[in-house]
Amino acid sequence: MVRKPLAPIYTERIPRELATNETWMLRRRKAVPRASPAAYFRPPGYEPEFRDSDFGIPLYTYEQTRDYHPRPPTVASQRYYDLFVASQNRQKLYSAR
Repeated sequence: MVRKPLAPIYTERIPRELATNETWMLRRRKAVPRASPAAYFRPPGYEPEFRDSDFGIPLYTYEQTRDYHPRPPTVASQRYYDLFVASQNRQKLYSAR
């Protein structure tokens, strides 16, 4: 049986009012636990990693988030990821092995 998503799936670009949980965390917000995504983003060539949604990357609205106050080590690791990891092509890294 094929599951059907309860939310729309975007394939071209993410609408302005939606963002991933990681993006919200950079803005000092965090998705409310057990909140169903408002939509999904499924870029061309998307292949879910272990425990990822088959529908795509979950997207949340501002109303589905709450305040988030990260500790300094968390902020440092997020900035490290943004500078050194996020700009890398993950598929390229995996295919080189």
